[in-house]
This record gives sequence, C-alpha cells and structure tokens, in this order.
Amino acid sequence: MRIIVDAMGGDNAPEAVVKGALSVHGQGGVEIILAGREEEILAAAGGSVPAGVQVVDAREVIEICDDPATAFKRKKDSSVTVGLTMLKNRRVFEADFQGIPEHKFEKCAIAMFDLNNLKKVNDLFGHGMGDCYIITGSEIIRDVFGEFGEIYRIGGDEFCLISERITSRVFQEKEEDMCRRLESLKGIQTSIKEYMQIASGCAVFDRKMDRNLQDTLGRADKQMYQCKKRQKEQKTGGV
Repeated sequence: MRIIVDAMGGDNAPEAVVKGALSVHGQGGVEIILAGREEEILAAAGGSVPAGVQVVDAREVIEICDDPATAFKRKKDSSVTVGLTMLKNRRVFEADFQGIPEHKFEKCAIAMFDLNNLKKVNDLFGHGMGDCYIITGSEIIRDVFGEFGEIYRIGGDEFCLISERITSRVFQEKEEDMCRRLESLKGIQTSIKEYMQIASGCAVFDRKMDRNLQDTLGRADKQMYQCKKRQKEQKTGGV
C-alpha cells in the first residue's frame, strides 16, 4: 500500500499531519511519502524521518500515481483535494454530483463511508492518531473501491464514491474485503485498533424509488448509518 500525505498541513497543523503519517509507517507493506517543504517536514519529525519514508517537494510533486511509469504527476489545481488524503473535496463532489446528466442516472451507484469513532480516537489518543486513522481508512477505501469510480472526502470522517460500474452484489463483496483489510492492519496499537471501523452503504439508482440521484444518495446514507449501528452493537465493550 502506498500512502501520499500532504504535509503542508491544510486544515491540520503540519506537526500533527507528519506524526500521524509516521505512526502508520510501522505497518507491513506500507510506503509513506510526505509531500511538503523538506525543512518543515524534518522539523515536525524531530530532525529526521525513518528509513523507507520519502520526502518530496509539494511545490513540484502533488500527486503520486499508481503507474510506476508515470509515478510523479503534477496537479494543476491542488485546491480540489483534501490535505491528509489527497482525495477530491466536498466542493468538487457537489459540482461533479450536480453535473451528472439525467440520461446517466440509470448507470449510477452511490456509496457512502464513515470512519466510526474518529472523535473518540482524537480525544483518547490525540489528533496525530486521528490523522493516522483518516489516512489509513481513506487509503483502504481507495484501494478497494477506487477502480469503480471517483472517491471524495466530503467531511472529516465521511467519504463518497460515485460509480457507473459497481453493482449491489459487487459492493457487498468489496465491503467484506475492506473490513478484512482494516482488521488485518499491522503496526497499530490494539487499544487504538479496536476503535477503527468503516461503516458503509451503497444504493444503485432505481426509477421506482428515486426521483433523482439525491434520493439515491439518501438511500446510500441510510444504509451506511444502519451499518454503523450494527457495527457498534456487535463490537465488544460497547465501543
């Protein structure tokens, strides 16, 4: 898994962002890339970063692509992304969502995701670990569902997928894969890991139930909150 982190900070202090990213570094198979001003990153990291962590200049490199042949790609407008996750933000989501033409509604599915207990992680373990949770959770969502469409970070702990290629059956299969990946994470303290859950829900546009895609989104959101409720009821210790 490759995680790129905007260490310029965005809405978060750069120190918290860097510490959150470095706390993920201990996970097996995770490559961390910090994009920002090198002197600021090193200062936030205490003078140096661990071996295997890359520091790149955010003024030159904004997005790292999956294709090794085009590993570094300039992004003309970095304002469309959210700092910690480098996913497109709510402003872009709303523009893209409203811009879907009606003749494409029949192909559309909307999936919603929520990081359970983020506030508790922040309160109990500090915002650095909360950032670690956001980074890790968003990367798992992107790894599992990114092939099906665009993923947006639409809130502090909420994400949304707009897809023309996913079915309810495939979503359920991928949902199980997402949960397995989260449960199998290495390098995170057990006391923190037990709070980490990703609630999710998906709805495919249906003329019989939906007047428009806003109705589809509402059904996906409702399913996500039902999932969240089930997860919290199943979790031992009442987390």
